[in-house]
Amino acid sequence: MDEKLLFESKGWSKGKQVTFIVLGLIMIIFAIMFLQIVGEKGRMSRMIYGTREEEILNWVVFGFFMVLGILYICISILSMKSYLRIYEGHVEGKNFDIIHLLIGGSGSTTSNIFLRFDEIKGVTSRNGTLVIETLGKPKKIFCKDSSTAERIILEKCVHIPNIDKDILAFGGQVALS
Repeated sequence: MDEKLLFESKGWSKGKQVTFIVLGLIMIIFAIMFLQIVGEKGRMSRMIYGTREEEILNWVVFGFFMVLGILYICISILSMKSYLRIYEGHVEGKNFDIIHLLIGGSGSTTSNIFLRFDEIKGVTSRNGTLVIETLGKPKKIFCKDSSTAERIILEKCVHIPNIDKDILAFGGQVALS
């Protein structure tokens, strides 16, 4: 028999996704406009950018805003693929690894998460992201209603032996050890 599904969330809210895409596009447009404005100052190749140091600085600024804009758009698109499901006996989800996205390399940028409640040592809800503390590294999952997910996980973890029942009285980060 399948376990009862208590909670399900897919990615960030649409508003947050659109905000990240718009910010990304604004940064890309700014980078292109910056390069265009700098290029208007001169007429020939070296004069366009000024001295060699100014030329390097201009390309660094351009590159920084382009990379940041592309990163914002990628984060928004990848957040659409993440999900969180809380069942009677475990939590499962899928999220992407932003560090792996930044440094590249072989392998997937997504990570699957499957945790029984007795493996969970703490849980925190921050800005649409649920951070689940385990014995290993923390698991982060984008979640539309991360505060509700945090509350449900804490309620399920209270039934685990050796957990202080007063832990629910505290706000912010919660440690369940």
